[in-house]
Amino acid sequence: MRATEICIIGAGPAGLSTSFFLSKQKIPHILLEKEYFPREKVCGDALTTNALYMLNRIRPGLAREWTHEKKNFLPSWGAKFYAPNGKCLQISLQKQNLPYAPFLTIPRAAFDNLLHEMLDPRYATLLQGCEVKKLCKEPQGVQIEALHEGNILEIQAQMLVGTDGERSVVHRQLGEGTKDRESFSAAVRAYYEGVEGFSNENQLEFFFPNELLPGYLWVFPLPGGRANVGLGIHSEQVARKKLNLRQMFQQLLETHPVLSKRFANARRVSPLKGWGLPLGIKPRSLAGDRFILAGDAASLIDPFTGEGIGNAMYSGMIAADYAQKAVKRQRFDREILFPYQDEIRRRMGKELKMGHRLLRLAYQPYRINVLCSVLSIPLVHRFGHRALAAWMRKWM
Repeated sequence: MRATEICIIGAGPAGLSTSFFLSKQKIPHILLEKEYFPREKVCGDALTTNALYMLNRIRPGLAREWTHEKKNFLPSWGAKFYAPNGKCLQISLQKQNLPYAPFLTIPRAAFDNLLHEMLDPRYATLLQGCEVKKLCKEPQGVQIEALHEGNILEIQAQMLVGTDGERSVVHRQLGEGTKDRESFSAAVRAYYEGVEGFSNENQLEFFFPNELLPGYLWVFPLPGGRANVGLGIHSEQVARKKLNLRQMFQQLLETHPVLSKRFANARRVSPLKGWGLPLGIKPRSLAGDRFILAGDAASLIDPFTGEGIGNAMYSGMIAADYAQKAVKRQRFDREILFPYQDEIRRRMGKELKMGHRLLRLAYQPYRINVLCSVLSIPLVHRFGHRALAAWMRKWM
């Protein structure tokens, strides 16, 4: 049986971030990953400003360095928003004196693999192909039973950091274990080649057709001439309207007045895959005796944009801080770990509430139409660009 004070379950952005910051504190830990790197993760493949901020926290200058690494990354300098009435709101930040591009796109398989290669082997023990089957809290710690390369592996840990996604075994077996449809979105995505009409700023593109509201369809350019194309919508709406997302996806690409032209010569080069997004709508319990949750396991995805990588990495950093405090005091009980939940809400609560407000706004087409029209007024547009760029500089 292996023994460790801290075991991280799940080696996505949240788990890897937790590991990086534990290693900075020189705290040994075990990191369990069900798959083998590089492994595919269904995702929009876009890194926004807060994710780039976290890269710089992991290693100063890393975001700028990766912005210039053209093999895996494509820098994006803005976005386009297509309202239900066809109005296009453009955000172009290339002339706003930012130190580097505010967005990057990279396939998640490549991104997670690059991060995992940065693990510090002096403190992090990564076990790949390790699927956790059972967790049992005991007086002396948490007993972990996992299947590792066909064999039963037992680990005794003083505490767990659950970063194992929306189907978190830590959440199910040690936490609340409940799933709320109101706090989920459903999404599908595929990779394409030959999509036409991208700007030279590689803008991220969002389409809000009437039939998809309060969701949207995205088209994100990727390195090598590919594009990540997908759509997402609140799960409650999928159930209420009995939507077939795969059918709707194909229909929009064929009939939308803008998309149909740009996809006329495009070719799908991957299966259309679906996944669930745990949204930060309703507060949930994120900590208890001998465990804390981070990333998608903690439901920290922005309710409107669907972006979760930055918040996952940020929560991993905070999780590492509370794990370090627990190790220092040699106390792993709820009283020590529960303040982590308050810290997450203090740092991310405003952003998640704003995302929820925007999600509610998106239920009505005319609201998006009016918003895009107002933000396109030249004076408002210029002021908005400057304000957005000023906010982004604080994160760079």
